[in-house]
Amino acid sequence: MRKRLSLVLALVMVLCLVQPAAVLADSPERFVYEVEEVEEMSALREGDYYGNLSDAAAYVRKQMVERNTSFSMGISSSESDINKLFAALTELVFADDGSLSPEAGDYLKLNTKYLGVDKGLVSNRNGKYYYDLNLSMSYYTTLSQERQVTAEVKRIANGLKLQENTDAGRVKAVYDYVCSHVSYDNASGTDMAHTAYNALFKGKAVCQGYASLTYRLLREMGLSTRVITGNSQSQPHAWNIVKLDGRWYNLDTTWDSGRSPAGDYQKYQYFLKSAGDFPDHARDKEFTSAEFNARYPMSPVNYGKWQPFISQVTGVKASGVTASYVKLTWNRQENVQGYRVYQYNPSKNTYSTVGTINKNTNTFTVKGLKAGVSYRFLVAAYHKDYGTGAYSNAFNVVTAPAKVNLTKLTTKSKSVTAAWKRVTSGAGYQVQYSTNKSFTAKTTKTLNISKNTTVSRKISSLKKGTRYYVRVRAYSKDGSTKRYGAWSTAKNIVCK
Repeated sequence: MRKRLSLVLALVMVLCLVQPAAVLADSPERFVYEVEEVEEMSALREGDYYGNLSDAAAYVRKQMVERNTSFSMGISSSESDINKLFAALTELVFADDGSLSPEAGDYLKLNTKYLGVDKGLVSNRNGKYYYDLNLSMSYYTTLSQERQVTAEVKRIANGLKLQENTDAGRVKAVYDYVCSHVSYDNASGTDMAHTAYNALFKGKAVCQGYASLTYRLLREMGLSTRVITGNSQSQPHAWNIVKLDGRWYNLDTTWDSGRSPAGDYQKYQYFLKSAGDFPDHARDKEFTSAEFNARYPMSPVNYGKWQPFISQVTGVKASGVTASYVKLTWNRQENVQGYRVYQYNPSKNTYSTVGTINKNTNTFTVKGLKAGVSYRFLVAAYHKDYGTGAYSNAFNVVTAPAKVNLTKLTTKSKSVTAAWKRVTSGAGYQVQYSTNKSFTAKTTKTLNISKNTTVSRKISSLKKGTRYYVRVRAYSKDGSTKRYGAWSTAKNIVCK
């Protein structure tokens, strides 16, 4: 008898409820190390060792997809720490980049209850460590059950493909199928409630089963998807993300399957949602890293079609624009409790809420803006019982430029020259001069300057001995529209 290290990976069991309630769940994913008495193993031959960890992970993955519960293998590595080696191996076994079979990746991880490894003989040869390993694992489902899942998923997916010929339509078809065929398992408390098998053949599951079935169907339809785990309403929870038109969106079939449509209202409150409009969902740490976000960039807005319950806001426009604010208006919607106004942040490629109107009032002023800058806004109606409706089309507007500082007037023979400080937020200037301090129409003339780098203008052909009043304002361009800033404080001078 000899002692060897036993490594155990206890995989997270995600439990969730549609309504807040007491929840029992396994601990978060973790490694547990212990020393146990085992029989000594015979050393493997040198050719039996995997020298590439990715190849070793592929072998382990294949055994697990086939639902083997124990096997031996050898790995050669420069890593001297078995803890680090096993952690890296496990990460590769469950890695999900969309290139593997639908039975692997997130699906395999969610269906694995336990993965452990016993380190037998280890030798150090020329700076490499040779590990003899015995792996053992257990699953929620058997190989026979998984074969039934695969056959049923293919049957369902083939039927859905005949109904839809666009990716967006196929996502909706899968979502509708899961939401309408699976109900939440509030009672059984069994391991099988976590599986796609139960969702398919019993019509009941907890969120892990919902997410697993959604994952398998979307993958079978040729769509890119992941399962996200985290917390919702202080409970462990699982949902999906799916890729459409180069962006990723949130899906939560668990929550929408628990909602009943009323009249014309649809039950898509958690369907194709941006991160900013997916409340009460906090991801686990592995799904919030910079690397993960770069690989799976979430859409800054909800997907345009099928947003729930409330009509899309239309007619967004600006009824007033200055250098520091934009007053937005839009068409009122029926059966809503209010509106939310969102402003685009180009540096983060996200929208954030800048205003919430808790009544059916179709106007809102966005303040604190910068002069001469292009801004983009969305407006959506909401109802506390039915969530947020579809976003309006994006509305773009350029604020007015800053007020001009007219610094001085000088005069020479029958001319006056105005000088001012450059307004960088403008595209050009307008200069007015008048013999009346009120700048009445009959006494006033206007000069236009098309470059914002021009900071002076000579006004000629004036009358000697006459007092002239001069003011300047900048303008910005919003498409073909010129938007003027405030007039400078007028100055006056008697012409020589």
